[in-house]
Amino acid sequence: MNINVHSNAFYVEFDLQKDMLVVRHPNHQEFQTPFIEISRETLNEMTFKQASEFIGERLILLMPPLKAMYQDYLWSENGDPPKKV
Repeated sequence: MNINVHSNAFYVEFDLQKDMLVVRHPNHQEFQTPFIEISRETLNEMTFKQASEFIGERLILLMPPLKAMYQDYLWSENGDPPKKV
């Protein structure tokens, strides 16, 4: 069975109880586990620029149109390096 977790929309929140940034699929019934969880501790170790790039990159990889737009900057599935840097 192949489940497509990619979407063009995600639910992003800072969960105060878990003390972390959480990214979930908009269909919470089918995808109950968050796709991304980034602890406050991890974020505290980054500058604002590093954190924004780190979070942004993860969201881009989950959204097919954006991932396709930046495909030349990503490693290929067979291990070839990015075409652009």
